[in-house]
Amino acid sequence: MAHMLDVKEKISIHLILNKRNIMENLTTTEAATQIISILRDRNQTVSTAESLTAGMISSSFADISGSSSILAGGVVSYQLSVKEKVLNIPKEVLGVDAVNKETATLMATNVASLLGTDYSISATGIAEAYDERGELAYCSIYDNVNKIVHNFYFEFKDYNRNEVREQLTSMLLNHFLIIITSSVNKVNEHPHN
Repeated sequence: MAHMLDVKEKISIHLILNKRNIMENLTTTEAATQIISILRDRNQTVSTAESLTAGMISSSFADISGSSSILAGGVVSYQLSVKEKVLNIPKEVLGVDAVNKETATLMATNVASLLGTDYSISATGIAEAYDERGELAYCSIYDNVNKIVHNFYFEFKDYNRNEVREQLTSMLLNHFLIIITSSVNKVNEHPHN
């Protein structure tokens, strides 16, 4: 399994979203369709490690014909014990509720290692406020080929539980599309021998 020191953080984004400032994005289906097309053309795969989204990211791919060529699988790790036992995340990183950047990073790197994928997406967070932190998510998109992790922190205002999960899924797929689209030219310019 990958460890924190094995990857380089490329970007860290902090977004605060409410219904008045929602970003213009492709729909979840549009983004997933484009991702499938790009990864299929590049013969690359993706996996997911989901807590907060509980499988919604994987499902967004699986809803589209042809997704089996790029979606290796995913781990829904809603409980801490699954994060620890299946995704090999140490208890000291998980803390009380696993809502932190290190957990998101290890979820992404470890699921990519576990399933042997080129990319992975992880999401952990709080869909309903139960403390002063409110609704939030830590997420990572991992490029296993180049060993680069893209970390995201989202805060949600004025959203209910399901809206948080739906918006997060959409935002992550749109960010993943940007990441792989910007790397398409690099892949084409430097083909593997």
